Amino acid sequence: MNAWVAQMQAGMTESQAAIGILGSAEYQARWATPTEFVQSLYQNVLGRSATAAEATAWVNQIAGGTSFTAVAQGIVMSSEQNT
Repeated sequence: MNAWVAQMQAGMTESQAAIGILGSAEYQARWATPTEFVQSLYQNVLGRSATAAEATAWVNQIAGGTSFTAVAQGIVMSSEQNT
C-alpha cells in the first residue's frame, strides 16, 4: 500500500491507481473465473452487479485476448463511473 501512496504523491491519479490495483495479478488471483473478476469490478467500482449482457461482453473480451488490466481500465474509466 505504501508504494501506491508514494506513487499518488508523485502524481499518479486515483483512476491510474485503481486500474493498477484492480488489474494486478494479486487481485485477479482472488477470482476463480473471468465472470467473477468482472462482477467484482462492477461491485467495487460501480457499486452494483453487472447485468448478464455486461458480464458476457467483458468475459468475451477476456476470452478474445483482452487483458484483465484492460478490462479493469474500461470499467474504471467508464462514463457510468465518472458521473
